[in-house]
Amino acid sequence: MDYAKHLGSPVGCGPTRQKPTGYILVIGQYLRNLLYAQTPALIKDRRYHLRLFTKCFIGKDVVDWLLYHENLTDRSKVVEMMEVLVKGNVIHHVTDDHGFKDDYLFYRFRLDDSSFVMKRENEPFIKGWQLFTKLSKSENPVSTFLQSRTESNISYEKCFYGSEMVDYLVRKGEVDSRQKAVVLGKDLLESEIIRHVTEEHHFKDEHIVYQFHPHLESIKLSDLLSIDLKPRTGSTSSCSSSPTNSYGILQKLPYTSNDAQPKVSIPRHASLPGTFDGMTLTSLSDLSLGKHLPVTSSTTSPSSSPSVSTDTKAPPSVLLRQATVEELMSEDSPYIRKTLTITSDSVGYGFIVRGNSPCYVQTVDPTGPAAAKGLKVRQYISSVNGHNCLKMSHHQIADLILKGGNQVALEVMIHFRDASKTT
Repeated sequence: MDYAKHLGSPVGCGPTRQKPTGYILVIGQYLRNLLYAQTPALIKDRRYHLRLFTKCFIGKDVVDWLLYHENLTDRSKVVEMMEVLVKGNVIHHVTDDHGFKDDYLFYRFRLDDSSFVMKRENEPFIKGWQLFTKLSKSENPVSTFLQSRTESNISYEKCFYGSEMVDYLVRKGEVDSRQKAVVLGKDLLESEIIRHVTEEHHFKDEHIVYQFHPHLESIKLSDLLSIDLKPRTGSTSSCSSSPTNSYGILQKLPYTSNDAQPKVSIPRHASLPGTFDGMTLTSLSDLSLGKHLPVTSSTTSPSSSPSVSTDTKAPPSVLLRQATVEELMSEDSPYIRKTLTITSDSVGYGFIVRGNSPCYVQTVDPTGPAAAKGLKVRQYISSVNGHNCLKMSHHQIADLILKGGNQVALEVMIHFRDASKTT
């Protein structure tokens, strides 16, 4: 049976539709556990050009390992499988310069560095798999947690009571209250990590019998080849409050970008917030401080000189991967800081800021003032005129820049690999 077709439904919606990324997270943990348990030497600290990369593996070595241990014969298929894990945000190249390649390149599980952010949407799959592996191991003292239980005069194997799971989650510090344990239990059930033995009850802190979903016992790495990561269209689900993308539950992960946002072209003399030379700004998704941007003329006031574009077909993010604020602020962050003082010309500063906590430079006009001072795309905005803005939205950064008059002091954060290109 194809397990990928059975695991995971939208949190809060019940098991009504496939959620491919839930399965990718589970199978990614399954592979991680295999590598650590069977060949721990594959994942270790490695050096390249005097730089240390912790807990990483070599792409070619893992392909060799999978061919030998998983009875696979096609190297290209193994690469395809690992690329699914890259797209599912399970693994990544250590500097995010490559997809997965059968080569001497370093990769890392996101759970082994600070790039994986635990959220309500992905927690059931991460914690669910951890609970399953911990509680189902026969040599583990807590394996007695799973026992034969009887409900409605029928005996079921490897089961637990809902109240027992709540007790365990609180005792082990997975949650800090029974109420939160019940919420997690409901998420586990809706994600098809656990189930009621007769599927008649949701998760409850009661003497009701549950078991881990039997499909957890039949995970195969080769199932990654059957997962469709193409964007879904025409969804009519009433459960979703936002469009579903190819990553299902992970549509709000920090590694995804806002690729369809309206632009606003703002010369340096514009006033914020609220009005723009008599025009109301209804959306400030991208801050455009420069030239050569798509604009439309105002139809409400022919004499108005500013132009505002509401084009929703914004270009894709230039980022290889969206860094988190925690990564940027970390002591061993690969990003270095640089301060640029930019004076606007008659049109503006000549760059576009996108994103949210942190924001980054999406576009730089090569003929504008920002480019002349060395501002580059993919640089994160750390501070504006002395104000720390790593946790700010683009709206707040727009305010700071425009309130500074015709000059702005930007502190940007540059990945070390790009630092030499800015000098």
